[in-house]
Amino acid sequence: PYLRARLLLRTVEFDPNVRTMDTEFLTDMMDFNDKIELCEGPETLDILRITNEEAIGELYAQFEMLFIQDDYKAAAETLAKVKFLLQTRERIEVQNEAIIRTSD
Repeated sequence: PYLRARLLLRTVEFDPNVRTMDTEFLTDMMDFNDKIELCEGPETLDILRITNEEAIGELYAQFEMLFIQDDYKAAAETLAKVKFLLQTRERIEVQNEAIIRTSD
């Protein structure tokens, strides 16, 4: 869905690359990533995974609504947030592997 959304922005000749990001969102992301790093058990990590996946779903829905409303700037900003959450998904998986290794 992420690459498709970028392509949709390009089809309306809007640059999907966002150069500035909402400071509050970035702070929240740093805090969330700290929680991932400090996570020592699979149960807590599962909660963080679910939270992250729900946020991705909500942002994709926002993107769709904004795109339909021709608010391409806000759609691109929303998509930039999705990119951060997709990277967070990868961090969660890396932490999960680390937890598994230490529990063996």
